[in-house]
Amino acid sequence: MIHSGKFDDYYYDDYNSHITDHKYTDLAVGISVGGKWVTRRGFVAEIYAGISRDMLNNSDIEVVGRGGVSIGYRFQ
Repeated sequence: MIHSGKFDDYYYDDYNSHITDHKYTDLAVGISVGGKWVTRRGFVAEIYAGISRDMLNNSDIEVVGRGGVSIGYRFQ
C-alpha cells in the first residue's frame, strides 16, 4: 500500500515556539484477510482487514492498518 499525509513538528527555542509542516509518502507491505459472500439473488457482501509495516521510514508511523466493508449487486 502506498500512503501519504502530513504532520506538524513542534519545537521550542528560548523565546518562541515553532511549527513546521512535513509531508510524506511511504510504502507499506503487509497481509490482509477477508471473505466474500454471494446470495442466490446476486447480492454481494465483502469484509476485509489487514496490517502492514512501513518500509521507507518517511513518516513517524511504523504500522498501518486497513479494512473495509463492501455491499453490492452482481449482474448476471
